[in-house]
Amino acid sequence: MSIPLSGTYKLNVIQLSSWGYLNGRAQYVIGASGGGSTNVNSPQVDVTFDGKIFSFVDSLGQQQKITYNLVAGSGEYHYNSVIVKGVDSGVWWLLSAEPESCTPSGQIITHGFERDLSDRSDWHFGPRIYNITKSDTPFNAGSVVCFLTGTLLKTPNGLVPVEDLHLHDEVVVYRYGKEQVGHVVCLRKGHAVTRPELMPDTAGYPVHITKNAIAKGVPSKDLLFTAEQRLLFKGRFVPARLLVNNRSIFYDKSLPEYDFVHVEIEEHAAIMANGVLTESDCQKRQSQHNEQTGSVVSFERQSTKQWGQEAAAPLEVDYRFVEPLYQKLLRRAEKLHVPIQQEALPLTTEIALHLVTDTGKIVRLARKQDGYFLFLIPGGVQAVRIVSNASRPCDVIGPYIDDRRYFGVAIGEIKIFRKNKPQTITEHLSVDDLSGWLPLETPAARWTTGNALLPIGQGKVGEIALLSLQVLEAGPYVLAPTPEMAEHKIAS
Repeated sequence: MSIPLSGTYKLNVIQLSSWGYLNGRAQYVIGASGGGSTNVNSPQVDVTFDGKIFSFVDSLGQQQKITYNLVAGSGEYHYNSVIVKGVDSGVWWLLSAEPESCTPSGQIITHGFERDLSDRSDWHFGPRIYNITKSDTPFNAGSVVCFLTGTLLKTPNGLVPVEDLHLHDEVVVYRYGKEQVGHVVCLRKGHAVTRPELMPDTAGYPVHITKNAIAKGVPSKDLLFTAEQRLLFKGRFVPARLLVNNRSIFYDKSLPEYDFVHVEIEEHAAIMANGVLTESDCQKRQSQHNEQTGSVVSFERQSTKQWGQEAAAPLEVDYRFVEPLYQKLLRRAEKLHVPIQQEALPLTTEIALHLVTDTGKIVRLARKQDGYFLFLIPGGVQAVRIVSNASRPCDVIGPYIDDRRYFGVAIGEIKIFRKNKPQTITEHLSVDDLSGWLPLETPAARWTTGNALLPIGQGKVGEIALLSLQVLEAGPYVLAPTPEMAEHKIAS
């Protein structure tokens, strides 16, 4: 769910109060702790948004005006709530459209692994997970399926600019190979601001498909939409971001801001946009159909379509299907002498492996031998973070690899030597939720994300230990990391 730039919405507003720690994790409780009065505004109240400020009248009749700087996204399990942090007070607030997610007061939210509130970590709210990230702008369209204004959609009455559509208008749709007529049940118009410090696929830049990129007359003119928009190929929907070849299909960085339209019809289908079959989003809602102007927002209760049940065509992200398609479109672009729009990211094999102790001291590599990296650990240190370069397979191998996780180094055997006595450390192979590690896939090794926590047990003050890390795989990495990569390394 995205925070709107403007407008007034019916929402629950809940203040989160500090509640202490459990196993090193900071906990927060809905409303005031210690049995005091809660600040839960239910039933829903009118919440007005103005840029990075939201205001409302609380349950005591007091006008609240909150300026926020951190936003918690909805995560995998929940689509109708966000958590924001007030700039002045430092108080965290939960905004939700689902009454059941807000009551009763006293429910617990568990925050991160570290005891302090970092800019990026995980929140656990019952079965729901919120990912805290820095937010320089209230809305980024990278994860929303939208067309840019000027896109022509096929209707029974001819081609119509997407921004000229209205609720209940007819559009030509394609389901199971048959042309039918569908109706617009939801329109959302808004303005997106990109975040240049992020990687292009997450920065919100639109994907630009040049005329004739797919076939002669397909598209009939240049087509622009957000990166998650899906195209129909051989009866399967493929996300546009998997096909970016930096020639005929590229992220258009000439558009740091743009207007967009999100279109939904009553049934999932393909629609014709500038002569290209693309996905029309479909959400089966309990709320009334609506038309909105402003930033995309999904506060109304909704359920996500199940691809195997309601989809007009299956979603396809497997590289065995996508890579041949990618290569075919790239060869076509080269044959048509389409110029390179953006150069490929340069790569390096430099690992830049080092440690950071729990007191913040950087420990450089002492020696490397036969795949083992050796570090001298100061006395009294209980844990270190294994820090290295990190990159995503989609950047290093190709965009047709649908894996946007950061990979640092694959660590195998770990030993620490104190007074020449070795001790094997296996937490990285046994603790599932250890901070900064990717899920365990093999019993003998595990990948870091570029900044991985490693408990090493407490040594005596003044007693130096030797830590040995077996690095089984590493790199390559993007040579010139963006601020997003640096922030990821710090926050993992």
